[in-house]
Amino acid sequence: MNQNLVQVNSNYGAVSDEKGNISIISKESSDYDFESILKKENELEDLTFKLNNFKNKLSDNKRNMIFGEITTAFILCGEFVLFFILNPVISIETLIAVMSIFYLTTKSLNLGTYGTRIGRCMKKRKLTSTIEEIETNIPKLKKELQSMKEKTKYKINYSTLTETESKTSVVDAYQELSVYMEHNINEETAKVKVLSLRKK
Repeated sequence: MNQNLVQVNSNYGAVSDEKGNISIISKESSDYDFESILKKENELEDLTFKLNNFKNKLSDNKRNMIFGEITTAFILCGEFVLFFILNPVISIETLIAVMSIFYLTTKSLNLGTYGTRIGRCMKKRKLTSTIEEIETNIPKLKKELQSMKEKTKYKINYSTLTETESKTSVVDAYQELSVYMEHNINEETAKVKVLSLRKK
């Protein structure tokens, strides 16, 4: 995820991510600024993360549906076993009380662990709908990003990995960019601009 952008001018800059990776970036056109491109990358990464997260939730819900139904079947089997074992031994009133206590206790545990059947089905429908929507949006976003990069001839000139424990991303980005600009003295005069790309 892009974190900070140090922009020397409209066509040269440096961007850092949450791991301390710093990339020197450039483009040849002003059709889109760096901030728009990098935020679009963040949007795509965020959407991909959400897709994986929702898929994991759907998988958990599917597991809960299976185990919920299996547990319900065991509860019903337990009720029959109790009836056939205790029916000849105790009175019908006591039997009903024992079976009710067993059912309510086990059913409460089942609902607490796996939720209700209706709740699981509603959750499945909602998650499936969300996943389908995200899966539709990701290719569109990728296409938009690709178009932006092609129009501006955006490229990453080189990347480095910094020690995040001892340095801050913005300072590192500026230092890396200064080194790059020293070797490219024909570029425009520097107009340093520091932007945070994270959502507030």
